[in-house]
Amino acid sequence: MNGATPLIFAQLGPLYDALFPWAEMLLRAVVGLTLVPHGLRSAFGMFPSTGGQSHNLTEFMDELDRGGYRPAKFWAPAIVVTQLVASPMLALGLFTRLAACPIVIFLIVTNYERWRVGGFFGTK
Repeated sequence: MNGATPLIFAQLGPLYDALFPWAEMLLRAVVGLTLVPHGLRSAFGMFPSTGGQSHNLTEFMDELDRGGYRPAKFWAPAIVVTQLVASPMLALGLFTRLAACPIVIFLIVTNYERWRVGGFFGTK
């Protein structure tokens, strides 16, 4: 650390210094890999007892259409590609900024929707 930012817990300074090089990679990996199960569920029906009611892309389109996301034929594949292509790219650090753009948009919309409706993939 460069010392410009005062530490809340100054005693943890050596730990912060040791973890600093790994923090960005860890954040990328966690965010990227967290979205992959959502895409697998939406596109291929994996993890059927969790989250949404869709078990394939057609059902996912119907679910989005019922939720008011039109045209669902555009949004369903866009979401699945974001979750199954952009997310692993982010986790691996490949084209990070390009991969992060659709992920940020996706996360803003889904966080608003989850806040509005309530619930999260892992808690249902």
